[in-house]
Amino acid sequence: MERRSFSSSYGTVSYLYRAGRHPLILLHGLGGSGNNWMRMEPFLDTDLALYMVDMAGHGYSTRDVPEPSIDVQCRILQEFIQGVGIDHFSIMGNSYGGWVALRLALGYVLPEKMVLEDSAGTNPTVAELGREEGERFVRRLVSIDRRNDEETMRKYVFWNATRERKLTCEDLGRIGVPVLVIWGTEDDVIPIDYGRRMASCLPRAQFSEIHGAGHTPHHSSPQVVAALVNHFVLRE
Repeated sequence: MERRSFSSSYGTVSYLYRAGRHPLILLHGLGGSGNNWMRMEPFLDTDLALYMVDMAGHGYSTRDVPEPSIDVQCRILQEFIQGVGIDHFSIMGNSYGGWVALRLALGYVLPEKMVLEDSAGTNPTVAELGREEGERFVRRLVSIDRRNDEETMRKYVFWNATRERKLTCEDLGRIGVPVLVIWGTEDDVIPIDYGRRMASCLPRAQFSEIHGAGHTPHHSSPQVVAALVNHFVLRE
């Protein structure tokens, strides 16, 4: 993997890159970074060109954005996709990254295929449970990556809780590309019933449970998830 950067009109987009023939953009969860996918990388088919993006506010990418919104994330990604010359691509998002991928497909750039892993977008966010729960979640995000600063994480957590509109079944029904929905059976952040409902609303979705996995199956079961991704993206 090679770390590269792209200059968007919003600032630097940092990403990990691996050459290949079929582009796959990977979007991490809130508080994460492109590095989160590294346990799965060795098991992803070498035909896949990997773009493990640090989204705005995360990793080595810019934190100086006008607002911590998903719309801004999507605008940056749209610039990135066009700027690095990606014509046809698949996209995979975990948790918050899945929410961003869905919004990207609905209003900005349509991928050929999507993989949604324990995706946010339809469920109540942690901070909607109350200020105390939100602050506890902020502290957790700061603790998992030394690059996460508390104020940036707080902005994203509470913006998602108070300003972002949840996706409806009608919204999801507008996404006509093939979608693989992957969910850990033991996810205690976004329970699996949300995944089943999400898949039922997507016109061309298939649903795969990862038994025993939690909110990040690509980390706990990297070979299993990679096999599903390889088959779905390259062979279906």
